[in-house]
Amino acid sequence: MTSTCKQQYLGQRRQGKGLNYTGFQVERVFRVENQDLWSGYAQERSRIMQQGTRHPETQVSTWRDWMEDELLVDKASNEVFLFHGTSFNMADVILTSGFDERVCNLNGLFGAGIYLAENSSKSDEYCVPDSQGICRMFLVRSALGTPFVAQRSMQRARRPPTNSTGFLYDSVIGVTKETHPAALLEWYREFIVYYRRQTYPEFLIEFKRV
Repeated sequence: MTSTCKQQYLGQRRQGKGLNYTGFQVERVFRVENQDLWSGYAQERSRIMQQGTRHPETQVSTWRDWMEDELLVDKASNEVFLFHGTSFNMADVILTSGFDERVCNLNGLFGAGIYLAENSSKSDEYCVPDSQGICRMFLVRSALGTPFVAQRSMQRARRPPTNSTGFLYDSVIGVTKETHPAALLEWYREFIVYYRRQTYPEFLIEFKRV
């Protein structure tokens, strides 16, 4: 949470706008065990892994070396761990039913997808606390496969674009001006998948803004 936080952007947008805080205090972390969600994810991850092309390895700020062995990360499907912020009550829905692209907003910057982030401060923008000031954020296991690199908006999209051979990319990464000067985004990269089974809410983090 701390090492991936871009402190200079806290309190500037969305749910955190106008609030005065400089970081996060983690209260509790839960390992999520949902057999139905895991089964669906494992099947989709296997499908992506077995595709004919070799997927790239996406480097993300959330990566820690211990994850490879402790969490059995599957590099063949380009599996990563990324944050997703939400309201306190909506987290309960995700714990039970998982993420669902069918209720996502088509007017989102990259269409109706499940949005993930490598920076805790980005996902914090979408966290709505309970009456005690407790916020909830997930650390999500996601199989990115071969991502499409997006420099421009993809509003109204319901799936990734097709590649030069006519097959769909597996996900989308919205890049920033830091690496792509013509890109629309400035502060954070965004990671988007368009199928719920490409995600598994591995950890639920409860924290306070401090």
